[in-house]
Amino acid sequence: MQMGKSRATDVMTSDGRKTVNDGRAVRAARERAKQHRRIVEATRLLLASNDVDSIRVADIADGAGCSTATIHNHFPNALPGILAAISEDIIQTAFKQFEKISKGFSGIELVRSYFKTVGEHICEQSDVAVPSIAISVDLASQGSWFDRKIFSDCEELFKKAKETEQINGSHNELARLTHTFFQGALYSWALGSVDSEEFLRMSTESVDFAVSSSRSAA
Repeated sequence: MQMGKSRATDVMTSDGRKTVNDGRAVRAARERAKQHRRIVEATRLLLASNDVDSIRVADIADGAGCSTATIHNHFPNALPGILAAISEDIIQTAFKQFEKISKGFSGIELVRSYFKTVGEHICEQSDVAVPSIAISVDLASQGSWFDRKIFSDCEELFKKAKETEQINGSHNELARLTHTFFQGALYSWALGSVDSEEFLRMSTESVDFAVSSSRSAA
């Protein structure tokens, strides 16, 4: 018997076919995920001290310890794709923080708390958030808006809010209005038209504007 080799096991696929899993696919997936993370983190470090327009794919590859071909394998659009991944990380981190504090809120305050938390996380990571927001305009046709997750989160939160508080309008309409107002605040901040304090105020008030608009239309 040979030692040191992974034991192969039969695995049934969803369509009823039998395939062999010897652990190599799992290890390959883990390594790919690690490389993906190294690329993202290398880009974050570069953005902390460089203008986004000056960053080359070769610079990212050097920081991530890989080739430029590997960068394109993970992110076919190169920097725009990496920035989209960074934006998703920012929103995901904000959502995890929100989940920790959300138990203390209900009704419309639940939604306000979410946008306050998201706004704070975006401001805290402005060095990567601003270029990610800017590049998302170019990626809009591919559905890669910086704040695309925010809309789906907002829909779910308005569903919960309406369970404990009388709020006019459907959860979808309220989410659409809130998201529209929030986008205006977000892009104004990214362009430097408003400062962080004003952006945070506008982020929370996006919810109030949406509820007020929905009430007026009722």
